[in-house]
Amino acid sequence: MVVAAHTRPALKMEHATDLAENIFGLRIAEIRSLPSERDQNFYIKDNVGNEFVLKIAGSGDGIDALDMQNKAMIHLADRIGDFDFPRVCETKSGEQIATVTAANGHRFFVRLLTYLQGNLFAKTRPHSPALLRSLGRLLGQIDAAFASFSHISASRELKWDLKIAGWIRDYTN
Repeated sequence: MVVAAHTRPALKMEHATDLAENIFGLRIAEIRSLPSERDQNFYIKDNVGNEFVLKIAGSGDGIDALDMQNKAMIHLADRIGDFDFPRVCETKSGEQIATVTAANGHRFFVRLLTYLQGNLFAKTRPHSPALLRSLGRLLGQIDAAFASFSHISASRELKWDLKIAGWIRDYTN
C-alpha cells in the first residue's frame, strides 16, 4: 500500500467561523475545535441552539470520497428510522460540499453536519448486557442497510483496513 501525502487543514477559529457564516448562513453563538485524525472539525452552536459539526477535509480526501460519506449517512438515516444519524446540511447555494482555498493556497472541501449528543462507548461504564445487545442490534441494522448501498468511492484503500494491514511493517523496528 502506498501511504499518500496528506495535508491536514490548520485553519484558525476565525476562518472556521467565517466559513460557517458565509457558506452555510449560520449565526455562531459558540465554536470550538474537535479532535480528528485527517480533517479539521469544529463544534458549532448557532444563535438559536442548533448544533453542528463543520468538517474541513484534508487534501487527501477527494470530493468523490466525501460524496460517498454524505450518501452513506443519508442511506442509513433513510433505512434505520429509530436511530439518529448526522444529517448533511446544504450551503446557502444548495450544495452539500463547498470548496475553499486557504491563505497558503491549499484547496479544501467543507461540509456541515448536524451534531449528535452522546457518550463515547469507551467512556461508558458499565457495558451492561442490555447496552451490548443494543450496540449489536444497531451494528446488524447498519450492516443490513449497507448491503443495498453502492458508490464508486466505497471500494478505496484505507490504511486502517485490516485486509491490507501489512503495510505497517515498513514503519516498525
